[in-house]
Amino acid sequence: MPQLYGLIFDVDGVIADTEPLNARVTIRVLKDMFGLEGVADGDFEAGIGRGAEAYVKAGATAHGHQPMASLSAKPQSLGNSSGPWLA
Repeated sequence: MPQLYGLIFDVDGVIADTEPLNARVTIRVLKDMFGLEGVADGDFEAGIGRGAEAYVKAGATAHGHQPMASLSAKPQSLGNSSGPWLA
């Protein structure tokens, strides 16, 4: 009998609780790339389960920053500027 192999993708965090790591990384990105200080795990609650764009927008808007219509555009430069994503 041939051996069966499988690969599991846990992209929604059901099998592994990746939310704390995701929040930590997103907080760092918002600080390093956009200068947002004081972003906390709870700031992302409105975006949980709604996709990466909604997740990042939730963290930004919790601190009074209104993201542009789409976060899919690449930043023109890295650094602590507002860049093209946040108004």
